[in-house]
Amino acid sequence: MKVLYISYDGMTDPLGQSQVLPYLIGLSKEHQITILSAEKEENLKLLSAEVKSLLAESNIEWQYIKYTKSPPILSTVKDLWYMFKIARKCCFNSGIQIVHCRSYIPMMIGLKLKARFNAKLIFDMRGFWVDERIEGKIWNKSFVLHKILYRYFKAKEVVFLNKADAIIVLTNKAKQIIENWRVTHTGITIIPCNVDLRHFTRKRTLDQAAIKTLNLMDRSPILGYLGSLGTWYMIDEMLCFFMEVKKKFEKSIFLVITKDDPKILLEKSKTLGINLDDIRITAATRAELPELLSLFDVSVFFIQSTFSKQASSPTKQAELLSMGIPIVANGGVGDSDEYFEQDPQIGILINKFSKEEYRRVIAQMNSMLMTDKERIRAVAEEHFDLERGIDMYNKIYNSLT
Repeated sequence: MKVLYISYDGMTDPLGQSQVLPYLIGLSKEHQITILSAEKEENLKLLSAEVKSLLAESNIEWQYIKYTKSPPILSTVKDLWYMFKIARKCCFNSGIQIVHCRSYIPMMIGLKLKARFNAKLIFDMRGFWVDERIEGKIWNKSFVLHKILYRYFKAKEVVFLNKADAIIVLTNKAKQIIENWRVTHTGITIIPCNVDLRHFTRKRTLDQAAIKTLNLMDRSPILGYLGSLGTWYMIDEMLCFFMEVKKKFEKSIFLVITKDDPKILLEKSKTLGINLDDIRITAATRAELPELLSLFDVSVFFIQSTFSKQASSPTKQAELLSMGIPIVANGGVGDSDEYFEQDPQIGILINKFSKEEYRRVIAQMNSMLMTDKERIRAVAEEHFDLERGIDMYNKIYNSLT
């Protein structure tokens, strides 16, 4: 099949490298793939040559525009127009049979291409994007323009679902919610955020250079956090949890792997009275991640539990489990409750954000530290294997013939 994959996320973004390229490279073995994306200029300067080389090896064509951020809304309209012109040309010249849209913004283009070129249309929904804009405080309904945008895209959401030839969501909860909407489409496939198990493998010998550079000698257990520091991630609560960990494990340290500005975390730590000598913050490329994650004894991530988060599948969850790292997390996010219920060995879900609840969890940390790493990894193999995800996408592509 000749497939045009449209993403408003960049292939040079961390998300593109972990949650788009691995799938498309796998699918390129059986299908002719063209990618159309919006790339941030700073990422292009660093990674465009690397991504071009990677895609060339898989015979994937890559078209992109430069993402613009301002002025708000108008810049997105402009980006959409340029992307549509490129997409239209691709369909006309290459005889595209399937238009695969990642999330809502690309579906604006996808609907036009379906009508004009009779291409099959895949709505790879990811999360409940419209509600995420409100709950993540990106849009505010008290502003008239944001209220109009919310209503417009909520109406479009149903159109996207009904006009698509195939729908993909990340969680079983999302599928159940959609089935209660005014949606006539019945073909909904669940494909969570998967992980390349060959890449995310726990290193038997810890990276001594990283231990020395990060000054981790004689510091244990290492509580780790991976990912962004803003919007959905409850940094204050995670730091408070670490403070309780320190009361039981005096030599414990909080190791944070993030590409975000570390000032956010350091300022919050100071405010809470945490000794900054107990905090380590570092960035990592995708290639470096397995080495650094191998340093974690236990990982923590608290995410706001909102309506839209029921449709989310945290990439970090799949990566941590594949590394055999036990997790402390909160419920109400995607299908996480089901995974923890099915196999308690993977970690502990907290019931509320309180000192009493943190202490209950910390009382069980010794047993968490003794958990069989291979058993934790087995959960990732069962639910989050990239190869399984590629196979599911491949079946969808072939079904549309």
